[in-house]
Amino acid sequence: QFFGMFGLYGDDKSNISNYKYTDLVEICPLCREDLLYLPRKVATKMGNIGRVVLVKSISNLIHFVDPLTGQTANMSPEAFWREPLRPVVTAARSRLTRFVVLGRD
Repeated sequence: QFFGMFGLYGDDKSNISNYKYTDLVEICPLCREDLLYLPRKVATKMGNIGRVVLVKSISNLIHFVDPLTGQTANMSPEAFWREPLRPVVTAARSRLTRFVVLGRD
């Protein structure tokens, strides 16, 4: 991953320089109400929560709830990026709408 600053141009006489900054951000691919099937090792680390969980909310932690027992658990961002989880069913797909662009102004 590269974070950097690129010099666009500089004027030596007036001592003015313009720079363009770049940032790289990775966003958690999980959404609220996504259904996950946790690996056994991850479920054990999170306090023996059930392996089928729902994402309750995402803030500075990812909050899970077991829909069968109501047990809750949290996962830190560091733990998530060490072992990324992918949803079995995502709630975001059901809210997506397909649009066709016929023209532009």
